[in-house]
Amino acid sequence: MELHRELLNNLDGAIAIFSISGELYHQNEAHAHLWDGLSTDPENRSTIQDASKLWQSRSKPTGLWGERRDFINQIDEREGSILQFVLPTKALVRQISNCHLLCMANSRTVQFDSPEQTAIYAAKLANNLAAEDIILLNGNVGAGKSYFCRALIQSVLQFEEDIPSPTFTLVQQYDTEIGELWHADLYRLSDPSEVIELGLLDAIESATILIEWPDQITDFLPNSALNINISASGHETRVFHFSWTNKKWDEKLPGHE
Repeated sequence: MELHRELLNNLDGAIAIFSISGELYHQNEAHAHLWDGLSTDPENRSTIQDASKLWQSRSKPTGLWGERRDFINQIDEREGSILQFVLPTKALVRQISNCHLLCMANSRTVQFDSPEQTAIYAAKLANNLAAEDIILLNGNVGAGKSYFCRALIQSVLQFEEDIPSPTFTLVQQYDTEIGELWHADLYRLSDPSEVIELGLLDAIESATILIEWPDQITDFLPNSALNINISASGHETRVFHFSWTNKKWDEKLPGHE
């Protein structure tokens, strides 16, 4: 994929591009002093871990990540690849100032022509999930986020039960055949800190997690999540755009016939 380096170099922020394997491929010229000590030499490329250590030692405490996310996500989305932010660690997010990590992500677009097709695919994906797997679902109201989550959860329940939407409770927990599973709907979340009180962040290390409307808390989540954007195309047809940076989703994401 051809990188729009000129655009990146003109952004007022320090931006690095890493391969899926975590090797540094490009760094823009803004705030060049921040890159001292990092290498793009093919024989000795720096890694995300190297950058994390360097920026942790140089950065001051700061708030959540800034305004350039949407712009950078649109720089290049061709040939099955998209540029998107990567958050190496939650601690690092709170320490980085003026630094932005980028990574080339894999993506796939799938069309389902009926609710039944959607449910079958959700069940296939559910069978591949395990603790620490996180799925973030985006899309307009009525796109089908809750339907997909209900179908996925019902396919792995040990005993049949109703799957209410957690619109007002924010989270629901289930004991399933793949272990503990959390379903969150954060549309009515008033403050990102509420997810700490709800225990959602603590569950990341021990449960499978489905999150609808995750925008307010993406800065608290690890970069290993599977992102799903759902859009309607007709009365029953839905188009799912999957994107991920963690290699595990190469194997976990089912094909669709």
